Amino acid sequence: VRKIDKDAGKITIKHGEIKHMDMPGMTMVFVAKDKALLDKAEVLLARHDLFDAPIHLRISGCPNGCSRPYLGEIALVGKAPGRYNLMLGADHRGQRLNVLHRENIDEAAILSELDALFARYANERESSSQHFGYFLVAAGIVATPLPSVTPRPGIAIEVIP
Repeated sequence: VRKIDKDAGKITIKHGEIKHMDMPGMTMVFVAKDKALLDKAEVLLARHDLFDAPIHLRISGCPNGCSRPYLGEIALVGKAPGRYNLMLGADHRGQRLNVLHRENIDEAAILSELDALFARYANERESSSQHFGYFLVAAGIVATPLPSVTPRPGIAIEVIP
């Protein structure tokens, strides 16, 4: 997250190159549907000095997966109006899916949970370049299932015990 413009209701996000998608690094501006949520996100990021942290967040209004929420290091997947499943632990390259961390929680519970996770991430990560999803697995906050099949040659899958 590079900039939060509360007055305009916009958030500017910058990401590095995504090699497996042949996508260069870029900066994108998104319009927020709920401007009040920008205030809350800004407070959490500022509290833990994480404005430049490599955190991949996806939000979906339903569990069908059209917006690919299961690839986000943090994902909020809609269950009912104002209620979400909090999914955690995907890797930033899209090679490991996230897992359910908290089920059917409201905005207050989401913010509380993220505040605690961001505090740990800010204080315990190996370096400023460690991605959030890797931190969650390494710290034992989420357990990721090991692949049950052997990948085909040429398909890179990283197994983190």
